[in-house]
Amino acid sequence: DYEHLYDFVSAVHEGAPQTKTFIVHARTAILKGLSPKQNREIPPLKYDFVHRLKRDFPHLEIIINGGINDLTHAHTHLDHVDGVMIGRAAYN
Repeated sequence: DYEHLYDFVSAVHEGAPQTKTFIVHARTAILKGLSPKQNREIPPLKYDFVHRLKRDFPHLEIIINGGINDLTHAHTHLDHVDGVMIGRAAYN
């Protein structure tokens, strides 16, 4: 849930204040019972969690990743976060 993500970022930044950039995948992997391929399709993408993280930590650089397949989609996120990572879609 969002609170775990918030607590993680908070703990990392407090423990290592020089850490100012976080690349956050919007999908939580399910480590038991799903194959890697299923983990790319079944768990829902939670873009709202990453957008909220930026609102809660405006002083940090937040880069979103996960399910972003083209530049049009990437641009929709740039109103909410500092950057976008395009993973597999860049070479598929």
